[in-house]
Amino acid sequence: MVVGSQCPLSITIPDTWVAPPTNVIKINFDGGVLVEKKGVGSGVVARNSNGSCLGWLSKFFLDIEDPEHAKAIIAREAMELAYRFGWRNIILEGDCAQVISKLQSPDTDSSFIASLISNVKFLCSRFACVSFCQVKRSDNCVAHTLARSAVGSLEGPVDPSMSVLSFLVSDISSDS
Repeated sequence: MVVGSQCPLSITIPDTWVAPPTNVIKINFDGGVLVEKKGVGSGVVARNSNGSCLGWLSKFFLDIEDPEHAKAIIAREAMELAYRFGWRNIILEGDCAQVISKLQSPDTDSSFIASLISNVKFLCSRFACVSFCQVKRSDNCVAHTLARSAVGSLEGPVDPSMSVLSFLVSDISSDS
């Protein structure tokens, strides 16, 4: 098992969504804290090297008000989604520099989200190769849109909106 920057996949911060190598699944995650609802909307989308959407998640979590805590929870949700689908080689992309940095670090985290970071790192043992990559918010549009769609549903998954589907199509078109 290889975690973070030691993964043999070459990872850079892209200007647009970039398809993963063949036999690798790229999973983007994002979340947005809604102080007035005392919770966070989460969005996760998994795509293959053709840009095809293989799975997604849009969920609302109650009683979470810290953005870093929210993104760590959503990173764990993304890893659990990958495991449920049986993917072996994944790239996990998010726009939260603090969470990605903690996931890439070989050091033990001692922050208030240490247990979540430890849990995500433990989940890595279930995969052949895991890489964590920070992306710009503008390159995380599908996950961001799914997170926003979770606001309308206080429990469980919701259908992706037409705006999510249009982002998926534009990502594939711009990659060609």
